[in-house]
Amino acid sequence: MLRNLTLGLTLFFTSNIFAGGFCLSHGQCQSLTDETTACYLVSTGKNQCEERCFTIYAGSYCDFIPGKNYGTCKDENHKQAIVDKNDCSKAIPQEIVQDLL
Repeated sequence: MLRNLTLGLTLFFTSNIFAGGFCLSHGQCQSLTDETTACYLVSTGKNQCEERCFTIYAGSYCDFIPGKNYGTCKDENHKQAIVDKNDCSKAIPQEIVQDLL
């Protein structure tokens, strides 16, 4: 009886958490994925790089409220700010890009 009550309460609170967009862990938000395009600087040689765009799957994460043990599901943000194409210090190495494709 107690087990059934516990299971029922768990399901009730879980469905209410998802319905309101609230989460207790990142895992509760992971089922929300979307195919999107993201652009990054990729190294092309010594101190040279270029912007390349890739189709990626972006998900969601639990954005915890400061001082609380819960948060709300937020989409990953892969929209890149305008980057200085003359500053290749943060460019993704070509070898890593090869592994991602």
